[in-house]
Amino acid sequence: FGSSFPSTVMASSSSSAPPAPAGLKAGLWSGTATFTSGQVAPLRWVLALESGRMGISAFGTCFEATLDDPPQVVRTLRGQCDANGRVEVTEATDDGTTETQVCTWLGTLAEVDGGTRITGAFHQSSGDIGQFAAILEEPSPAHTSGLWVGSCVPDPSVEACPVNPVAWVLSLFPGTPAGEYTALGCGFFDDAGDIPGTPVLYYVLRGTCSPEGVVKLTKVYCQPVPGLTVEYEGQHDGQGAITGKWNNAFEQTFGTFTCKLRR
Repeated sequence: FGSSFPSTVMASSSSSAPPAPAGLKAGLWSGTATFTSGQVAPLRWVLALESGRMGISAFGTCFEATLDDPPQVVRTLRGQCDANGRVEVTEATDDGTTETQVCTWLGTLAEVDGGTRITGAFHQSSGDIGQFAAILEEPSPAHTSGLWVGSCVPDPSVEACPVNPVAWVLSLFPGTPAGEYTALGCGFFDDAGDIPGTPVLYYVLRGTCSPEGVVKLTKVYCQPVPGLTVEYEGQHDGQGAITGKWNNAFEQTFGTFTCKLRR
């Protein structure tokens, strides 16, 4: 990894904990970021890490920041997790016009007290630095989280539209006191050929999941295709599968989708 941090920060981020086993670690992560000034900020990420995967092996979004930002602003986490569990992730914002890198997170994935944890250091573009720690939350009635895989199939009446894969890191979790569930996630295409020189396209998923399992998502693309959205509406069966319909109003394409939680 090429990132560099002040030695005073990195020195205290080392851990004797055993590295996490290789493979997929995806879902809802919670923890804290502690600045050198002493300020402590909460962390809540929807993040997938697949150690040793070629290409992009870390991607996700920020729960707290995404909900607090204006609706047109999306945040992504993107980077790598190597075979030794070293994680380097860049946090970026996209306001529909400009994409800005706001923070770099550099840490180590390890097993701690039976759970999976990332500990390390961060460096914001503002110059602020500090330590962070986040743990992968266990499955619970409070949320259904992980990597969802499947496909989006165009309607037979739609011409020149391929079947697209679904590979979403997505959390469905309680939101308002009225019982609504919130849905938040991220994904990417790493074989996009529509825009020369841009083989990777990121997007954020935002929406709701009702107590009855009705899932409504809006896919919001990041630069260089800002403003493009795709709507999804489906049914979560309570066993880790969502099936439904999708619609891209701008490109006038539509069809069905299905995805399952990869455990």
